[in-house]
Amino acid sequence: MLLHAIEAFNADVVLVLGQ
Repeated sequence: MLLHAIEAFNADVVLVLGQ
């Protein structure tokens, strides 16, 4: 639900910061 969406968003942010 919301927690899963936040976790997916966090992973996306990590990928962006990684680049």
